[in-house]
Amino acid sequence: MSAAKPVATDNFPYILLNLLLSFQAAFTGPVLLIAANVGALRDHKQADRIEQLSQQNEDLGERLLAVEEMLEQHITRSLAGHAAELVELKALLREVHTAVCAVPAADGASEPSTKTAKTRSRAVSRVNATKAAPQGG
Repeated sequence: MSAAKPVATDNFPYILLNLLLSFQAAFTGPVLLIAANVGALRDHKQADRIEQLSQQNEDLGERLLAVEEMLEQHITRSLAGHAAELVELKALLREVHTAVCAVPAADGASEPSTKTAKTRSRAVSRVNATKAAPQGG
């Protein structure tokens, strides 16, 4: 009886196994380098996009500050103009009040004095001039 002789396999230095692993490493190395390059390109594009967005953000911030300054100047001018109008209105109101509420002459005359009549006509003419003046704003 002859015993079946085992099929010869790769003996100790394992040359065939070494060849297969070297073959696999030869393909894995370039694939890993290509993947790394693709990742680096993607990261570079993302960094460029972040830089672009940061620049746009800075520009928008500067524009916003400029708009805020313009708005503040406009409000300041408007308030100054309205304050002047209020001072004029106050003076006009005092004149009208003085003219309307003038105390009649002591002699009992029902006609207002000449001074009161002049004040009243001046106040009425100022009111009419204020109404006729174009509104600025």
